[in-house]
Amino acid sequence: MHFRKRAKEFKRLEILCFHQMIGKKPEIPLTDFHITFERFTIRPLDVDNLVASFKPILDSLVKAGVIEDDKWSGTDNIKYRQSKVSKKADQRISIEVLHDAKLAKELH
Repeated sequence: MHFRKRAKEFKRLEILCFHQMIGKKPEIPLTDFHITFERFTIRPLDVDNLVASFKPILDSLVKAGVIEDDKWSGTDNIKYRQSKVSKKADQRISIEVLHDAKLAKELH
């Protein structure tokens, strides 16, 4: 993808993230969190592309003030999944943010 097209898509995802967080954003950015990203797709990705596909969304969560940062040291609390669907209309992503990483590990 051309860098300008990619930058435009990143900006679109950032705006979408901001709108989705209206009324749901924590008062202060979370430092202890667990995030699960799940992609429902007709064409599954390999691991590195799956992780890379969520980068603009993760960056948007930081910019929106949902999480404090996405430094490498905190990535143990970020999980990536994908599920195959049969119809293009069923493609979507799901993002679950839990406030307490320890509790989240017990639930998963």
